[in-house]
Amino acid sequence: MSKKNKLIKKEIISDNSYNELFSYLNIHTIHDQEFQPTLKKMLVGYYTNGTAKISSINSIHTKCWFINSGMIVGVLRNNKGKIVVVIFKAGEIAILPDSFFNGEFPNCYFIAIPDTHLLEISADNIKVVFEMFPEANTLSNLIIASNTKNFMEKGELLQLPAKERIMELHKRYPDIQGRNRKIKLLDKCQASYIGVTESTFSKLLKEIYGEEH
Repeated sequence: MSKKNKLIKKEIISDNSYNELFSYLNIHTIHDQEFQPTLKKMLVGYYTNGTAKISSINSIHTKCWFINSGMIVGVLRNNKGKIVVVIFKAGEIAILPDSFFNGEFPNCYFIAIPDTHLLEISADNIKVVFEMFPEANTLSNLIIASNTKNFMEKGELLQLPAKERIMELHKRYPDIQGRNRKIKLLDKCQASYIGVTESTFSKLLKEIYGEEH
């Protein structure tokens, strides 16, 4: 295995990983007993051994990812540089619906942070699932509704004073806070997400948590 490869395909996917996705999708509402084993065959497991760019802003997103653990962020490039526009945490699906379902070019690309575990499925396989199991079409509404919530969160944070943005961010995502944080989302990414400079973010962290942060 190449040391440069930061997105590693799993040889075996645990039952727990599958069950976390099925619980999120609430698939007991789909009564066809073949649905679950069919979906399992279409899922590919990955983990990251570093920060991994898993999609491009120059290509239609033909895949989406359920996050078993870790985090995915969406990044936008403009004349001000790179801006983190959305965060997906464990137990959520990272997807750009207009690109994945409708074939539109994306407005951002996705990065998986180190030690993230994912289940991936392609748009082509989703179409097959929806054709085989018409009941499953309702799942797209669930996914889109959840995705809309993710993108709205940043706008909600930006309504707050800068210090309160940090406190609310760490309330929503406690594992990204502190020197020994469980989820290694860099401070510069957190600063970008809440719309402050990295130096301002560092200063405010010390005001909130003290020098030990």
